[in-house]
Amino acid sequence: MTDQRSPEIQRRLYVLLALMKAADDRARFVPNPAAPNLEAQVYPSPGRIAAAAQRTLQGANVHG
Repeated sequence: MTDQRSPEIQRRLYVLLALMKAADDRARFVPNPAAPNLEAQVYPSPGRIAAAAQRTLQGANVHG
């Protein structure tokens, strides 16, 4: 059996289905309350990055 709908209607149905699936996925997502603490451990603060860069540059100056 072939689909007799026009390509435009098929495209719109596909987009609608994708939007419905995305909404369903978002409704099921429960954020982890520990996420901010985990991100703080994984992604250092700008101050820590600057301090590490400074230590690296100082080490490079000492070694030549």
